This record gives sequence, C-alpha cells and structure tokens, in this order.
Amino acid sequence: MTKTLRERNIAPLAPLFEIYVDDDRYTVPSLYISMAVDEDEAKAEAEYLWGNSPHHLGVELRRNGESVFRLGSFAAAALSRPCRAQAQPGHAG
Repeated sequence: MTKTLRERNIAPLAPLFEIYVDDDRYTVPSLYISMAVDEDEAKAEAEYLWGNSPHHLGVELRRNGESVFRLGSFAAAALSRPCRAQAQPGHAG
C-alpha cells in the first residue's frame, strides 16, 4: 500500500515562483527560482532583487507561468501592451 507524504514524514514541496529580472547588462531577463512559502514572501524577494542593483530595471514574479506581480520596466511594459480583446489594425473584430 502506498503511504502518503504525511505518513512518510515528508513535507510537500513548497510552491515554486519564477522571478525574472530585467538587467541592463544583458539582452534577456535573468531567471531566479524562489521556493518562498507563499506569494507575499516571493513578492518580498522580487522587491529585494529589484532594489539590489542599479542595473536591475524591473522584476516580474510568476507562479506556474502566470504573472502575479511586476515592478519597474516589467510593469511599464505591461501597461503599454494593447489589450488582447482590442481589434488589431487591418483586422475585423
């Protein structure tokens, strides 16, 4: 019979968060993996990374590939993107 994690005294894995850092020294964002216990802790890590270097222009926190938090250049870029629901020029919609 298969035992559960609790029965085997094994803690379940913490959620994994991805933190992308826009660093002006590189052409692509740097990826950090966070094993924070919750989203608030992961946000604190992202804020720390953003303020950790003058080269860090922005951060984006993702969980399971979905963006949950943005600061700096990532936030500005999200605001400037057209809404997907808007019709594109030259297309009916």
